[in-house]
Amino acid sequence: MGAASDRGAPVNGRLRRIRDRHFDCYVDLATAAEEATDDRAAWLEVLDSEIANIRSALEWGLATGRPETAAFAASLSWYWQRSRKYAEGRQALDRALRHPNLPVTARMDALYAAGALAWDQSDPAGARERYEASRELAASAGDRHRQALAAVGIGWACFHVSLAEPAVEAFTEALTHSESLSVAEQADGLRGLAWANNLKGDNDAAVRLHQDARTLLEDAGDSDLTAHYLVETNFLVVMGRPQEALVLSEKAVALARAGEGELIFALIAREKAADALGDVELVRRAVAEGIEFTQAAGEAKWEAHFQGRLADVAMLHGDIDAARDALDRALRVLDDLDDLDRSDVGVRAGLLARRARLAEDDGDLELAEELHRQVALSYGESSPRSHAIALAAVARFLAAHDDPGGARLGLERALAEVDGVDEWAASDLTTELAIFDDDLEQALQLITNALDVYTEQGNQALPVAHRRRAALLAELGRFDESAAVLDEALAAGGATSEVVDRSRSHVDRARVRIALGDAAGARSDLLATEGVERIGWATDQLHVATTLARLALLEGRRGRALDLWSAVVDYRTANNRLPPRLSRRFEAPLSELKPRSRRRPLASRPALDRLRSLVAEEFRRILTDS
Repeated sequence: MGAASDRGAPVNGRLRRIRDRHFDCYVDLATAAEEATDDRAAWLEVLDSEIANIRSALEWGLATGRPETAAFAASLSWYWQRSRKYAEGRQALDRALRHPNLPVTARMDALYAAGALAWDQSDPAGARERYEASRELAASAGDRHRQALAAVGIGWACFHVSLAEPAVEAFTEALTHSESLSVAEQADGLRGLAWANNLKGDNDAAVRLHQDARTLLEDAGDSDLTAHYLVETNFLVVMGRPQEALVLSEKAVALARAGEGELIFALIAREKAADALGDVELVRRAVAEGIEFTQAAGEAKWEAHFQGRLADVAMLHGDIDAARDALDRALRVLDDLDDLDRSDVGVRAGLLARRARLAEDDGDLELAEELHRQVALSYGESSPRSHAIALAAVARFLAAHDDPGGARLGLERALAEVDGVDEWAASDLTTELAIFDDDLEQALQLITNALDVYTEQGNQALPVAHRRRAALLAELGRFDESAAVLDEALAAGGATSEVVDRSRSHVDRARVRIALGDAAGARSDLLATEGVERIGWATDQLHVATTLARLALLEGRRGRALDLWSAVVDYRTANNRLPPRLSRRFEAPLSELKPRSRRRPLASRPALDRLRSLVAEEFRRILTDS
């Protein structure tokens, strides 16, 4: 059937009847596709081939006020999700919901579908608003199933913005109506409640709830089991239980190979578990398998993901050339596509940001600045928070390379983007501006206030905020307080308790202990880090190198301290990089050392290689001495 035209003269009676029959035909098609849950791939092709007619029928229903249009649009929500036509779906649903006389069930379903599309489009506030409206209607109508589903949606929307208590309440509400939910829906509610409890800091409850969800699915032999294995794998990685995570991820891969679940996601889960376990070879094999599979399947966007992960793994293990090559390949893959949606833009921006940092580390400051600015431009007005973060990254780059005017302007622009829009981002940027202005007492007050809010809400930013407060206290000479805050950071756990984060916190605490004259305590913290000395990023290498230099100075190994400090100065000189504002007090004793002079200054990359070599050598010595 050719697509019916929506343009032309006023509709006469005969044409109206034809258009009504056309509308009814595509309502039936969409309903059949929605109900055929076992053959979604085939139906996706059918709807793709009929999309012109579907759009025409929808437009007719919306233009003529057909009350069935809301149900029609809701039945297409899975299609819009799978085909990533989020904006189109949301627009159709929002227009359909304006009808004043919709049946209650149709309005509930349309609101729920609009919430799901808002969630997929990274709009948790919009998702929560629509889910709450759907839940209220369902509760009034006594429809427990729809009420429970909407409550689960609210829980995930709250979790996404780190609102622990509202998330726990929403998931708990959903599970009080478990008798109305399918096994898969109950498992989703249990998983959500587990993550919300983890966010709140109740990790024992989180572990138990994940296990309950798994047992429920295994006992029922439910097809959702593969998806659960993937979620629980990620959770166990976060909880620092990588061996258990690896076992589950292998089960997910096996099920996916047998046709039960998406192999791409199973391979991603296995790679994450292997990385958390520290099994470098297994990580490389998982990533290589992911790249091979996505290339064979023509899944370019997922190939870019695996290339990006290959770069991440390479950087964590100091293989900078491999990281650069992988990032360049990932960006080429995405640049060859012309259908990037909002989430793909975010992936590309993340790749560009990492490539900018590599260019900066290599001393190509012109390219680095250009790439940082490309990240900001790629977001534009689509995501104020992400745009502000990108602008702040440009500002930090300028501040690190002695352009204070440009840095201040960038931070002020970033703050203007989120002021009144995103309270947390605005708080972070205000704190950063205070640090930039050397108003450390004001910065400390701001971060302390933020910590109070984060603690009350169970916010995932809690460990990072602890580390920033500790750095401010240390710069102000309040070392005992700084050490106590870092104790909290290491104990905070939650969703940021990953290996790299913990390792960086241990290095920070080692610095405080050195300042307090506790060499043994500092060594203990450095030994607790897990591969931090191998991380390829220059900022990590400089942070660790200055820590090791101060430790050597404290222990009377002045020659070794001088070697490390000379390497730091060589790299900063080659890279035109200033010391961090919150490291001045710690580095003051080192600045009294006279760096070894060179006949010919090193370029950035050789200077960084020399620095990394000395850091690795010093770590080996500490390990041997222990």
